[in-house]
Amino acid sequence: VPNYFYKVVLKVKTDRSGAVTDACSVGFWFEHRTYSDSFDKYAVSVDQIEKWTGFDYFPALANNLETRAEQNSSWKVFKSW
Repeated sequence: VPNYFYKVVLKVKTDRSGAVTDACSVGFWFEHRTYSDSFDKYAVSVDQIEKWTGFDYFPALANNLETRAEQNSSWKVFKSW
């Protein structure tokens, strides 16, 4: 059984041709245990999850979009984006 589990999510905006023009992401990091509180308390940046896991998420995004999108650590910001 792993000690932790995580999820990363991404939203993109596209132009008429389908090219990605903007992006926003957020990650969640959980210890492997039972939770009774809200998951939004466990939101972290995708950058942080990349550091912990050694994986590069969203490599197909343009570097400027990927860098900005992966800095967000707020579920509230992600939802309203």
